[in-house]
Amino acid sequence: MYKKGSIILSVLIIAAISGCSAAAPTPGNEPEVTYEAQSPEPTPSDTEASIFSELPEKFVFSSGAGAWETIVEIKSDGAFIGNYHDSNMGDTGPDYPNGIRYECNFSGKFTDVKKIADDEYSMRVEYINTEEEAGKETIIDGVKVITEEPYGFENAGEFRLYLPGRNTKDLPEEFINWVRGPLGWSEVPAEMPAYGLYNVAGGKGFYGD
Repeated sequence: MYKKGSIILSVLIIAAISGCSAAAPTPGNEPEVTYEAQSPEPTPSDTEASIFSELPEKFVFSSGAGAWETIVEIKSDGAFIGNYHDSNMGDTGPDYPNGIRYECNFSGKFTDVKKIADDEYSMRVEYINTEEEAGKETIIDGVKVITEEPYGFENAGEFRLYLPGRNTKDLPEEFINWVRGPLGWSEVPAEMPAYGLYNVAGGKGFYGD
């Protein structure tokens, strides 16, 4: 009786061990595990910054009269290049019989883009560099060229971008006053017919062209 019970117990133990061994994969025969690559979701800042790729070729800061203007080209990544120039051909001297030209070549980048509304964005100037130090004078082809700071970018910090269709009734008065001349407004329209760019601290307004 004792021997018969021992035999049954031994059979059960062997069966249990065999069952465990069968469940374990043999070396080189492990189940293959695959992972599906997923594209990262765009962050809000990426989505908002894509507005740069929709902008016009250039933005212009000008009074609409005279021989001066600042032109800015904004790239799809927010980097920009610009040029300010003003000429006074009647201001001459022995060394510059063809007058005086004031100019500034500069570059920088807009970052920290935030969507304020469907037709308005906020962004900041991360940095701005000028090609030459302000106040440098040279004579080129009888013209005295004097380098200046980038006009329109004084106190450059926050800028507001206005899209066409933006209601004009609550736009800053300084912005309206700067763009109404170049855009030929005898009366301010109810909506922006073009893109606008406003230097908040500097109180300067550009229009998209």
